[in-house]
Amino acid sequence: MSKQERTPIKSAVDQQREINEPTDYTGKSVSYFELLRQNPNFRWLWGGQVVSLLGDWFNLIASAILITELTGSGLALGILFTIRKY
Repeated sequence: MSKQERTPIKSAVDQQREINEPTDYTGKSVSYFELLRQNPNFRWLWGGQVVSLLGDWFNLIASAILITELTGSGLALGILFTIRKY
């Protein structure tokens, strides 16, 4: 039996975990905190994404409050959430 035949088969979960883990240039797995600390471009991207997500949430909450006050209709609020999903 050759060495290749003796290596264990990795499960699909292990393979997916290896694909999703961030790695540095040496192939070593690194945490997101290390990426934020060491890479200024990633830090700017991550910060911008957080600000954008917060803006989306505030917009959705404000729209829901406005629709509720103007119409008082649960149906209108449901339509808002349905439209905003896509």
